[in-house]
Amino acid sequence: MILNNLYFLLLGFFFGFLADLNTLLVNSLKNKVLKFIADFLMMCVFGILYFTLLLALNDGVFRGVFFISAFAGFIVYMLTIFKLLKKPRDKISYNLKRLFAKQKRLLSKFGKISIKPKYFKKVLHSSK
Repeated sequence: MILNNLYFLLLGFFFGFLADLNTLLVNSLKNKVLKFIADFLMMCVFGILYFTLLLALNDGVFRGVFFISAFAGFIVYMLTIFKLLKKPRDKISYNLKRLFAKQKRLLSKFGKISIKPKYFKKVLHSSK
């Protein structure tokens, strides 16, 4: 039982790490719909991982102690490593925003390029 609690504590710590990565991704997005989708997918991953570990270790019997252990691991991560990585995370997020903006400008340039139909006629009829 103590070993199972340790596993759930580590799972909570891992959840904190995934939440940190999700925060990095969400901060670099501007679209609210994409932010919602990223948060929703993160919660789905959390649920799948939690109940997979629950089934693997305890035959699916839900005990509050496992939930408390996972939550404690999450809180420990948030109070320690999450706070320590704030500046690097903000810098990476800023760089990702700039990268996404450059990609958007580049893709919008491709939308402005148009090939006129008369060129197609020349190509198609030149083979005769």
